[in-house]
Amino acid sequence: MVFEDAYYAIKTAKKAGFYVVAMADETAREDEADILRVADEFHEEYSDVQIEKDGRRLSVDKDVYRRFRSEKIGIGGSGERGEASVR
Repeated sequence: MVFEDAYYAIKTAKKAGFYVVAMADETAREDEADILRVADEFHEEYSDVQIEKDGRRLSVDKDVYRRFRSEKIGIGGSGERGEASVR
C-alpha cells in the first residue's frame, strides 16, 4: 500500500503493482480527475483512512510513520507529512 498525493507518483506506484491510496492536496487539484481514475482510493484527510493488517484495524494520521514503525508492521515512507507505504 502506498500513500501519495502526486499524480506522477501514483501512476508509478500503480505500474509497480501497489495498492494506492491517493491523498488530496491543493497542489494536485488540477490532476484530481486523473488521480481519481488511477488510484484505488482517494481521501481528503488521513483520518478518513482505515488500514487492516494482521487482524488489526488502524487509523492513519500525521504521525502514521512513527506509529507503524513502533508497532513493527512494515512501513516505509517520507514521514514529513505522514505519507507512508505499507509493505
